[in-house]
Amino acid sequence: MKRVLITGANRGLGLQFTRGYLERGDQVFAGCRRPETARQLQELQAAHSTSLTIVGMDVGNIESIRKSHAAVRSHVDGLELLINNAGIYSVHGSEEPIARLGELDFEDALRVLQVNAVGPLIVAQQYLDLLRAGNRAKIVSIESLNRTSRTEARSSPEWGSRWPGRDSRSSPSRPSSTWRSSLQGSGRFATSPAPSNRAAG
Repeated sequence: MKRVLITGANRGLGLQFTRGYLERGDQVFAGCRRPETARQLQELQAAHSTSLTIVGMDVGNIESIRKSHAAVRSHVDGLELLINNAGIYSVHGSEEPIARLGELDFEDALRVLQVNAVGPLIVAQQYLDLLRAGNRAKIVSIESLNRTSRTEARSSPEWGSRWPGRDSRSSPSRPSSTWRSSLQGSGRFATSPAPSNRAAG
């Protein structure tokens, strides 16, 4: 049985990962910004009360990350898998993900980069103690598009208007490569970036 932490677990790929690991019999900590409105997670928790814990976590807020770590640590003394999945296309939400060059707001762009590029690194850093205590733990950072779908998507008229959300979602893979080479030698855990349409761990 793995102990798994998934960020951005309330919808989309994060919710799919949550369901998948629960079906495998793993212990899952599902991170999301507003647990009180995460209806599908709440339904899953009702069906998996002993194996699913919903954890409040805003990956763009250090205090929220620290509080989530304390909550997870109160349940387990180690983690086998961290899936950095949380991310945003726009500060306006998924209903309005377009940010065209020439119309970008500096503060909004920084917020997107903070959540998508810096957030995963800070989450991994905060949970390092639990990952080191886990059994051959892994950190997986989810990218927005894999190489194939990225090539196909360039033909879309909206492709160039989804920056910074699109590009910042690829950022976690770069430090992961450095962490992987630094940490694999210890035999304790490795890091591996994964595109969003592939299974993780």
